[in-house]
Amino acid sequence: MLAQFSVVYPTENTLRTALRGAALYKLSWFDAHLWAYADERGLDPLWSEDFEDGRLYGRVRVLDPFRLAVHERSPGYSRARVAR
Repeated sequence: MLAQFSVVYPTENTLRTALRGAALYKLSWFDAHLWAYADERGLDPLWSEDFEDGRLYGRVRVLDPFRLAVHERSPGYSRARVAR
């Protein structure tokens, strides 16, 4: 895997950006880190189901990869289907 993907280490700027994102957008520390990397490196869009779909966080637009994956409504459970 190391031959295929480069390892990205946080810089002081990454940490400062993550702290700003956590405070400004009320992100968890892990989500703030992910967003900080995307913001620093100009990665747009950021694909994640953990953020608000379509929202612009600074310079990074977030898209939910599963938003269009479900095109059918769940049938739900009616009382007739529930075994007693």
